[in-house]
Amino acid sequence: MSRKWDATPVHIRSAESGVLGSGSGNALITVPSTSRAVDSGGNPITVQKARGLYSSAGNNTVIAAPAAGNRLVIKRYKAQNHASTSQTAVFKNGAGDANGEYLHMPNEGDGCLTDYHNGYEWRLSDATAFVMNLSAATDTGIDADYWIEATP
Repeated sequence: MSRKWDATPVHIRSAESGVLGSGSGNALITVPSTSRAVDSGGNPITVQKARGLYSSAGNNTVIAAPAAGNRLVIKRYKAQNHASTSQTAVFKNGAGDANGEYLHMPNEGDGCLTDYHNGYEWRLSDATAFVMNLSAATDTGIDADYWIEATP
């Protein structure tokens, strides 16, 4: 079985309808992905993509919180420092999360890819946003694959 991956670049610099999250004036949209996953009942899930470039120190909402009774499921995310200034990013389960996943990117081009195995995806809390906290006000790009599921 061959897989097709959506590789269409998305570059948006101002708020548009359908915006999920934003930081420092940069907008973030989702684009449909052709990758598929299934839920515990074997029903297909459409994995969505969120992409953005952030340049504000502090909390930046990457994917807005879904409605109550639903949660975000993060399958994969990658981040990259786009500046010559050292940057530390903390990926968080909402703005108040004190135990996020830390990534230090000392040089331009540094970054990482976190890809969770099937069944071990990062399931955020009910009605909670996916947040990236930046230590410095420098350009940092992020690309995330996720879906929304009902909270048990």
